[in-house]
Amino acid sequence: MKMIKFITVLISLIAFQPAVWGQQDSVRKDNPRDPLYIGIKYQYGYIIAHSSEVKSISTSTPWGLNAEISQLKIKDKSWQNCNCYSKVGLAFSYTNFGNAPVLGNAYSLIFFFEPLLSYRKRLHFTLRSGIGIAYMNKIFDEIENPTNVFYSTSFSFPLLLNLGINYKVNPQWNINLSVFYNHISNGGIRQPNKGINYPTVALGLDYILFDRPLPVRNKIKDQTKFPWQYYAGVFGTTRSVSDTLNDEGNRKLTIGLNGGVFKRLGKIYAFNLGAEASYDTSHKEKRRLTGENYKTYIFSLMAGNNLLFGRYQFSQQFGFYLARPAPGNPPIFQRYALDYRLYKSLKIGISLKAHGHVAQNIDVRMGIVF
Repeated sequence: MKMIKFITVLISLIAFQPAVWGQQDSVRKDNPRDPLYIGIKYQYGYIIAHSSEVKSISTSTPWGLNAEISQLKIKDKSWQNCNCYSKVGLAFSYTNFGNAPVLGNAYSLIFFFEPLLSYRKRLHFTLRSGIGIAYMNKIFDEIENPTNVFYSTSFSFPLLLNLGINYKVNPQWNINLSVFYNHISNGGIRQPNKGINYPTVALGLDYILFDRPLPVRNKIKDQTKFPWQYYAGVFGTTRSVSDTLNDEGNRKLTIGLNGGVFKRLGKIYAFNLGAEASYDTSHKEKRRLTGENYKTYIFSLMAGNNLLFGRYQFSQQFGFYLARPAPGNPPIFQRYALDYRLYKSLKIGISLKAHGHVAQNIDVRMGIVF
């Protein structure tokens, strides 16, 4: 629960700091307010049966409602950060999974970042990524709800990726059509934790305050001057000793180091190469209890890509274990991270590690870029 509280505070700090800056800028007469969007969305989709254990509970059709507030950052400094215009906002989401006795509902608060991929006078395309915290009102219970192996804690962490088409009807109203990929899991805080993955299609409507035409700015064409950059950091989490029992106790510390290089291929896109090493004391305890070959020290090589939007960075990596850390572990994993640059070189963030569609654990991290 301590990690949940920490992540909640971290998301709040990241989410509200840009709004504070926007408010400070708006009081200047020569620097008018950025447009503010207040919107609603209706979502409808299906659940992916990503393993045999969840096939029987993946037949329903989830639907949901979003209430959102966001700010379109159009000032010159924001443009220079990512060579694009972008939105920063918060969404409150209600999701009904279409199976009330087993899956119940989710109530989520999500921070999102949404750059404009292209724009015209009325039409523009966006790509949204988001992370947040969700309250799940129907979780796994060994006696009362044993089939819900998607999630077993009342609080979990939603992640989303969204491609949207927006059409501005007039200066006050905007309609949008979006395709979402949604994921919710508790990041390995408690088992079972298969994680629920559900794509949706969404139709939305926004009311716009302080609207103004987007200034025409020139994109930086020469991308050859971007240097190689290096990163290094530390991360930490706790993991349950049991992978199968509904047991929140007996959690052990996992700490690690990561580092590598990345090279920008454009103003917002980069590829990365790196490595990480971790010390997992839950594996030490499992080896003692079972006698099986659980490795305490885990080493991996990484490769992936970064989306860079000013102070925000969303990265996806494939990791390759140099030696499998546990019996039955696949040799490859994925890591998804959202980082926020506090200062020129210092960053903080959250990372999710997964094997295929199954989330293993979520961690908090801090690092430097040089």
